Amino acid sequence: MRLPFLNRQGNLIAWSGGFVTNDFGDALRNVLTFKNNAEGFRELQKHLEAVKNPDEEIRIGFEATGNYAINLKVFLEKAGYDYMEINPLLVKEHMKSKSLRRTTTDKLSAKGIASYLCENQYRPHPTAFYPKFALKQLTRFRSSLMKNRTRYMVQLTNVLDCIFPEFKPLFDNKFTVTSLYILQNYQSPEAIANMNSRSYEILRKKSRGHFTLDMFVRLKSLAKNTVGVFDECYRIELVDLLDLF
Repeated sequence: MRLPFLNRQGNLIAWSGGFVTNDFGDALRNVLTFKNNAEGFRELQKHLEAVKNPDEEIRIGFEATGNYAINLKVFLEKAGYDYMEINPLLVKEHMKSKSLRRTTTDKLSAKGIASYLCENQYRPHPTAFYPKFALKQLTRFRSSLMKNRTRYMVQLTNVLDCIFPEFKPLFDNKFTVTSLYILQNYQSPEAIANMNSRSYEILRKKSRGHFTLDMFVRLKSLAKNTVGVFDECYRIELVDLLDLF
């Protein structure tokens, strides 16, 4: 990941393959790198403080790299610096416009980002990155969980179609609290067919009275006469999928 840092006078500090240059592109300092840890970030802050000037703004720019730069973004914001994330394709096209050479190194890429920052409007990332990032991250995580939940629901249905195809239609093809409890505690049609009055009382309370005695009798009858085929491999799948779901 290349992370060049540029102030208004053209001084550049870059994470990997970086260098310091003036407005005319003259190199003022050799390659500067720092590690992706607390010590490296402290080193970076020292370099930023060294080029800091009350009359100048420090421009910080780097290619958008997804999760790889999150720690750096939070660090920069806490340290009071703004930054600009740049689409790598824009940097690539900018470098093409400057040279016919197609060879790319970290140093050349850092120079290209610095040049892009000089010649284009500086649009720093909005402040308060972390709360927005946290909201985005949790939203994505929830979306991922819901997709997985839907996938497990489909797989559960597929297993039930083999073991006990009559089960889910009895519950309007939904996985309710009651139906999930039955599957977790009575993992075969035979076990369901052998449920007793105590089992019914538990199910009635679980369903808050929605699971009636008539439904209980019908369920036992369906389990006793199911066309499904029960096998230990299906039971293992059922147990694991219920845990995941």
